[in-house]
Amino acid sequence: MGEAKAFLTPMDMTAKRPVLTVMVAAIDDYDTVSEALCAVEEQTAVEELELLVILDSLAGFGAPADFPARHPRARVIETGRRLMLHEARAIGVELAAAAYVFLLEDHCLPSPDCMAK
Repeated sequence: MGEAKAFLTPMDMTAKRPVLTVMVAAIDDYDTVSEALCAVEEQTAVEELELLVILDSLAGFGAPADFPARHPRARVIETGRRLMLHEARAIGVELAAAAYVFLLEDHCLPSPDCMAK
């Protein structure tokens, strides 16, 4: 699993450690995942969260050019190869900064206070 690399935004090691890492294994495309990413970014506890997006390649993901501006909290991990869901989750758990990891399905939309509970 050592091949995965942070593609867009490496974690700021000077920042406070997040309480919860929310990991989205983006095995489909941006259109499938975008609402889930927005739902995480709209959480009432967003300041306590780390958002990891695990995908094979940003180019193949079909993300818009302004992806970093649309999802500034997302730390994208590009693996360089197509992964099975369990492989992507394993990478996300391994790279999570928080002691707890919330495995969010790319088609699920948590309520705004879900991660504060």
